[in-house]
Amino acid sequence: MGVSKFRGIIIKESDVGEADKILTFFTKEYGKLHVRAKGARKAKSKYMASSQIFSYGDFVVFTGNNFKSLTQADIIEGFYDIRTDYEKLAYGSAVLEIVDKSTYEESENQEILRLILRTLQNLNKKDSEGRLIFSAFIFKYLQISGYTPELTSCVECGEEIDLNNLYFGIEGLLCKNCRNNSSHSTAVNYAAVYALNYIIDSDIKNMYNFKADKNTVDNLRKMADIFLENLDLNLKSLELLENI
Repeated sequence: MGVSKFRGIIIKESDVGEADKILTFFTKEYGKLHVRAKGARKAKSKYMASSQIFSYGDFVVFTGNNFKSLTQADIIEGFYDIRTDYEKLAYGSAVLEIVDKSTYEESENQEILRLILRTLQNLNKKDSEGRLIFSAFIFKYLQISGYTPELTSCVECGEEIDLNNLYFGIEGLLCKNCRNNSSHSTAVNYAAVYALNYIIDSDIKNMYNFKADKNTVDNLRKMADIFLENLDLNLKSLELLENI
């Protein structure tokens, strides 16, 4: 039993009891944590504003026997523009759901927290390109998780890739022959592969420092959807993205 402090972001909130919430944090110090915020759903609760997803700040919790209870919250960033824009909210929610469903409790990974924050900071900007940001996030997140696409030769047969006939499958680039034997692949353009190389090779701080035309963004999104199958997640938030 005792008090602990951490800096983190709320990646999920669930109602429990008459007025409480269970908050899922991704933190710098401890990785993913589940904390109860007592009375957070009450109109006059001091935790009402600080117990919502996307809230990033410094938090204090009391740990008892088999439970953690929120005792203090100082919000650094609430990512307001994400909350008030349907498209940004859909992409931001998908980012948080991916992290929630593919990480374990109290498994520290500061690179993931850096990536979450960098992604939301860019998504929060005026006129941000949600599809591009979301696609880049998927590739960098999977790279951190141990999945990096093969981009130099065919992932199936090892043959050199024809730059005029590029195809992308669940593990990376495919030649034309191997593409015909794959049930999960898509034709892509060279600009999208070039952009993907930039994302993979860049530090998190710089990974969003590029622009792409609509066709390239479309290609990156298709590639990201296929590559995301490596995590085998049932993402509810992707339903919000179907018409975006």
